[in-house]
Amino acid sequence: MAEVGLPDAAAVPDADLVDLAVAWQRLETIACERKLAAAAELFDRRAAEHVDPPHTWHSTAHERAEAEVAAALSIGRRAAGRLIGLGHSLRTRLRRTREAMARGELSVQQVTQLDSRTTNVTDETIAAVETEVLSHVLQPGRHPVIGRRLHDLVDRAILRHDPDGIRRRRERAHADRCVEVSPVEDGMAHLFAALPADGGRFVDGRLTEMAQGVCANDPRTFQARRADALLALCRGKHHLICHCGAAGCPNSTDDHRLVARKTLVHVVMTEQTLTDPSEQSPAFLEGHGLIDAEYARSLAGDATLRPLRTPSSGPSKRALEYRPGRDLADLVRAIYGHCQWLNCDVPAWNCDIDHLKAFKWGDPESGGHTTLENLGPFCRGHHRLKTYGEWTIKRDASGALDFTAPTGHTYYTDRTGPIQHITGANTRPPSRDRQTAGRSTTPDTRRAARIRAERRRNRQRSEQAAGSEEPF
Repeated sequence: MAEVGLPDAAAVPDADLVDLAVAWQRLETIACERKLAAAAELFDRRAAEHVDPPHTWHSTAHERAEAEVAAALSIGRRAAGRLIGLGHSLRTRLRRTREAMARGELSVQQVTQLDSRTTNVTDETIAAVETEVLSHVLQPGRHPVIGRRLHDLVDRAILRHDPDGIRRRRERAHADRCVEVSPVEDGMAHLFAALPADGGRFVDGRLTEMAQGVCANDPRTFQARRADALLALCRGKHHLICHCGAAGCPNSTDDHRLVARKTLVHVVMTEQTLTDPSEQSPAFLEGHGLIDAEYARSLAGDATLRPLRTPSSGPSKRALEYRPGRDLADLVRAIYGHCQWLNCDVPAWNCDIDHLKAFKWGDPESGGHTTLENLGPFCRGHHRLKTYGEWTIKRDASGALDFTAPTGHTYYTDRTGPIQHITGANTRPPSRDRQTAGRSTTPDTRRAARIRAERRRNRQRSEQAAGSEEPF
């Protein structure tokens, strides 16, 4: 039986499938806005009724509305409460966001993130924060901002219009830190923890360190080893016992003690923020995002400090070497902050430093130099996809990237990262023409893209067979 809106899936070209997914998501967003509005209206009606007995005797207006929404939509109580809360926020605080959602211009995920990141913004400044964020997010021709990119964009706007906003939110969240354990099916349990940002990064790094301390023959997945490492820490262990089963494995007994390295937590800040107690410019915490100056200075108290150095202009011998030096690698990671692939939030410090234009092993002087302009962080999975996949990536003069998918669709992403956010420089490049930055949807451009992709695959197969170029 054919699906609704897709009468013959096998006959639909790849590019049209992508267009259909985009269209259905737009309709889904519009329908969700109506659902949120209905839930908020029901809450308002129950709140109006609640001023008189008998309603005031046994429950709150929110509990009454929550029970009705949960029953009608077949969702849990907490989910119904979140839905009512988001609908009420769109009605009372984020009116422009609601209008954009009603037009299908924002995804449900974007709207939810905008609401949660602006919870503690004052009523006097929320309109200015919302206007600044949406002016960037809704620019024609740009790929939708989501995840940590949107997280940092919102925080930067809050700092500009409500400097105490992030600090107040951090103090409130710090007071509400917690650890919860709840049972789930199949004899398992879910663990939820709300920790200070630096503490969370420390735990993450320590679990990774322990998970990597076993030999290559351990049969567990990496994530399973991290889970076992957490239990080992709670039992007072300093290392993870290997499950390879080999009698001679040095990691298979409790007698072995792994010497723990100091877990690295990278913070990027200006020198003035570091040295001037009155300076309120934000800093950037790796894997988290923007943090207030007071918090950053407290983290820097016993940290190892290393200045970021801009490489000298002009030709350099290091530009003809494949691996960048430490200063250049540090600067690249501080500029971008995370993997440069679309919507990828892997921290730059966990990424490969990749050449946008491939390094020429046989003739380094001919191109693909190891320079700031030709480098960027990509996580290992996206690094491989970029090197061997069917995507084409180009960088423009502003440092932004144009991605061309195998279907011929193109996506444009701004270059935003820690340095730009903490200094406020170049956080909003000039607008681009939708025709040059939007999605390529004509049959000719799709066909040309497929031809280019096939030629690229053939060339890569030939190079791999000849062993003429290393992938990383």
